[in-house]
Amino acid sequence: MRKIELLIPKEKIAETIETLNKLFYEYSIIEGETDALFIIFTDVSGSKTTIDELKRIGISTTYGQINIIPILGLIPQKLGKTEKRPKLQSISFEELYQMIEPSTHPDLLYIVFCVSAAIVAALGLIYNNVAVIIGSMVIAPLLGPIVGTSIGTVISDRKILKRSLTTEFIGIFIAIVVGLLLGLLSASYISGLSELPKEIMARTNPNVADFGLAIASGIAAGLSFVSGVGTALIGVAVAASLMPPAANVGLLLSIGRPELALGSLIILLINVLCINFTCTITFFIAGIKSPVQSKRMEKLTARTFRKHLLIVFFAILLLAVVIVLAII
Repeated sequence: MRKIELLIPKEKIAETIETLNKLFYEYSIIEGETDALFIIFTDVSGSKTTIDELKRIGISTTYGQINIIPILGLIPQKLGKTEKRPKLQSISFEELYQMIEPSTHPDLLYIVFCVSAAIVAALGLIYNNVAVIIGSMVIAPLLGPIVGTSIGTVISDRKILKRSLTTEFIGIFIAIVVGLLLGLLSASYISGLSELPKEIMARTNPNVADFGLAIASGIAAGLSFVSGVGTALIGVAVAASLMPPAANVGLLLSIGRPELALGSLIILLINVLCINFTCTITFFIAGIKSPVQSKRMEKLTARTFRKHLLIVFFAILLLAVVIVLAII
């Protein structure tokens, strides 16, 4: 549930009322000397519809301000006329952007969490401990930059796209380096084993199942954000696809097994590309788009989006062909 507050000049009251009367939800008005405050209560899907309509008449784009406030409960429950529930409830672009944007920065906290998650993942792989590996997935903060990359692709925002890709790369690079260092420190222990731990070997043979895991994780990530539900469990699923394979690459390089490290690297690339691709498609299907005003800019954004999507698609296709040829 959402509470939408509109702060507008008094001369725009009549136009705003005319627009709101076409929508499904009731509203209240508080008038001041020069401004007026409209208060509207909506559900998640109604929030997106209402904001889109208000922006069309200029509120928040040429005048006034829109505040979107989450509501945990409303007593009594009263949302005006009943609206047909959409097949996919989607929050507004503004809410989604504010939710994702802070997690796309490679700040100190992000780096510390990545280092911690990589250490736990590498130790879990070395000592063949599944529970420890799962612990690394809980810590890893990779969901934010991955979803940021997807939204940057959908709205063709080079700034957030570049920052998200950089943050994503930093997290994966940290995992590889930490795996390499811990592999060197544990070289005597690993060399004393009769065979490499099963958890390490399990992440060296890319197959079709890796595509399935990554695709499912990407769809789940996209849906969790556009619907405004919790993302903690989805973050674990995404980290499961990225953190252990990345740490595994470093471990295998440290013990002189580059051929196995290549297999882990291919799994990592499959997961990164498929998660980003399917999350982007999910955002697109959900109708997430930037508040572009001109038709020319809309066409340019759509053209850029298609180009980025095709590049990722052909990269995934190339990896699939490589795996099929390797199996044959």
